[in-house]
Amino acid sequence: MLGDAKKLIDDFRIDCSPTDSMRSLSAAKQKLVIITRAMARGVRVLALDEPTAALTETETQVLFDYVLELKNRGISIIYISHRLDEIASIADRITVLRDGRVADHLDRGDPAAVTQRVVRAMVGRSVQLESRTGYERGKEMLSVQDLSLAPLNRLGPAQLSTVTLAVHAGEILGVFGSVGSGTDALVGSLLGTSNVHPTGTISVDEKTVSIGAPSEAIRAGIGYVPADRGKDAIFPVLTVAQHITLLRLSDVSAGGVLKPSGESTLAKSYVDRFRIKIGSTDDLIGQLSGGNQQKVVIARLLASDPDIFIFHDPTQGVDIATKKEVYDVIDELAKEGKAVLVVSSDLEEIFLTADRIVVLRAGAVVGTYKTSETTEEEVLAAATADTLSS
Repeated sequence: MLGDAKKLIDDFRIDCSPTDSMRSLSAAKQKLVIITRAMARGVRVLALDEPTAALTETETQVLFDYVLELKNRGISIIYISHRLDEIASIADRITVLRDGRVADHLDRGDPAAVTQRVVRAMVGRSVQLESRTGYERGKEMLSVQDLSLAPLNRLGPAQLSTVTLAVHAGEILGVFGSVGSGTDALVGSLLGTSNVHPTGTISVDEKTVSIGAPSEAIRAGIGYVPADRGKDAIFPVLTVAQHITLLRLSDVSAGGVLKPSGESTLAKSYVDRFRIKIGSTDDLIGQLSGGNQQKVVIARLLASDPDIFIFHDPTQGVDIATKKEVYDVIDELAKEGKAVLVVSSDLEEIFLTADRIVVLRAGAVVGTYKTSETTEEEVLAAATADTLSS
């Protein structure tokens, strides 16, 4: 078995050993191993569903090279993605689906023209994603000072190393980094879900707080949209109404008994606001599309009305129309005076949403930038270069 695995690993030039544990590999290498497993069965048609989710740009290019090599070996590839730049650059032919029907077929061509046509086919109109411009920064709402988090094991590097940052009322702070850069550890520390207790200081509204559990984060006024909604945000057997009202049960109950009519009324106001496509608020969330599930998750957070919002990869696996709606919500929250933290591995998303950008690498802050005064190349270099960027 090891011999057969070694031949496949060498054949597809994956930099790992057959005896390595999957958890020790980068996200990109894990994807390559999974695809190679399919190749070991002699498949002739390979379907890839959102294969670059949670991958950095460098890791995405590694995956692309791998996919193109499979194509050159005669494998037929069905590549499913909401990332239009990927579709335009890698696909030979494109089929666009909308509401369960084929909306368009087109061949490869100029990437910009292809992207515009795909967008029109997806949503029935042109959608323009625009960067946020101008904001009024208020008082400091969330800050971390010298935040450190011990390694997962004694031989490993620290998960966080003296991280210092702050986000103000009316401001959107973007936090960018590749897988393993410390972004997940930072979020875990702010939510009280870290495997070990961090050192350093966390302050909310200029008061030092101790957050050892999610309930304490909620009481401190911190709200959160997880990166993996299927694993961390939804209960497939609960209804849309139950999800949206989950953090406001006291408002839809009397004497400790839930009032279904109250749940439905409150939920419907958010369904209408976000144009969530459902039959009724009694629909199970597990039956909705990914984009509509994400809208429900965000609606639940807005219903709880925290002062500080943390969005973690908020548009992963959603279409461009939903993406624009999510970005509009984030922008509106900042304009209402909320403090917003957008943590994302999608560099375009960071530039479209953030006023300032903090870059993490190997658990440390390696650069802080104003979005209007930097470039994607500069930020990416800070996140990946061997020398620190200031």
